[in-house]
Amino acid sequence: MKMKNFQAILKSRSDATLSKTTTGAQAVLRRSLELSHINQAEIVFCTLGTAGRPDLLVHAKSWDSVIIDEAGQCIETECLIPLTFQTSCAMLFGDPNQLPATVLSRTDRLKRSMMERMMRLRDSKSQSLLSIQYRMHPVLGQVVSDMFYQGKLLSNTHDRGLEMWQPDSWARPFMIADISDSSMVSGKNLTKSFSNDVEAECLISWAARLLRAHPCLKASSGSNASIFESQPRIVFLSPYSRQVQLLQRLIRQSEDLSQAGIMAHTVDSYQGKESDIIGFSAVRSSSQG
Repeated sequence: MKMKNFQAILKSRSDATLSKTTTGAQAVLRRSLELSHINQAEIVFCTLGTAGRPDLLVHAKSWDSVIIDEAGQCIETECLIPLTFQTSCAMLFGDPNQLPATVLSRTDRLKRSMMERMMRLRDSKSQSLLSIQYRMHPVLGQVVSDMFYQGKLLSNTHDRGLEMWQPDSWARPFMIADISDSSMVSGKNLTKSFSNDVEAECLISWAARLLRAHPCLKASSGSNASIFESQPRIVFLSPYSRQVQLLQRLIRQSEDLSQAGIMAHTVDSYQGKESDIIGFSAVRSSSQG
């Protein structure tokens, strides 16, 4: 081995050792800063998993309450982590009627959240329903209220100043299009996703007609558009990624739809977002499911 090569190897090892030392020092400094902030904090925001960190557990008895948001989407074992803080009050906020936790198991009880189980076991005095919704058209709100909330969910869209869009007779606030004769195509990949060409084409035609009748539904763009104006006014949703890919391809092929900012997402990926008009593609709409 030549001397130059030997010296180059020694230098590279020395640099690697120095890099590890520097990284370790930075980690120690970061941990020290985190502990300092935790010691001074009155409110700590973290994920359920982070709540199990030793530096948080050390200060567990110094906090009075634990608040868990989106508790309807958490499996029970996740909710148990912050409950080890031994606080005097635990509040769970969420909606078991919305998307559950993602669990790759066919055992239903593993998918059940602690919030759902406690609501079944406890009396109504320990439960509180936020009974007024401010997002949906009252017609949609009534459908949701009757199907999931025993008619207890009320609508109040006027206090927010929400513009009530009055559509044509062929595009009411809530519509179901029966195309059960359409054929479903199964994907070849491991996800076994599905698509339905007829449903996709119906959604595209329906959206094109909406845009012609109501040009105001086109999403605003430019530096002067607010965050709400820049959001898509029309969104397609489907439970199947293969159908979403098909819809996205058809949108790109339509100049009017692509310029209008129409988008397609899976139900899971669009959770927490909103749009003025939602077109839902069930894909598997036969009597057999």
